[in-house]
Amino acid sequence: MASVDWSARCNQLLGKVLNKFRGNQI
Repeated sequence: MASVDWSARCNQLLGKVLNKFRGNQI
């Protein structure tokens, strides 16, 4: 269970970072 939770959190963080980068680029 902890493994899945960590993966989900990592995915959310990655998505936020990617969104920031994309926003800055555009």
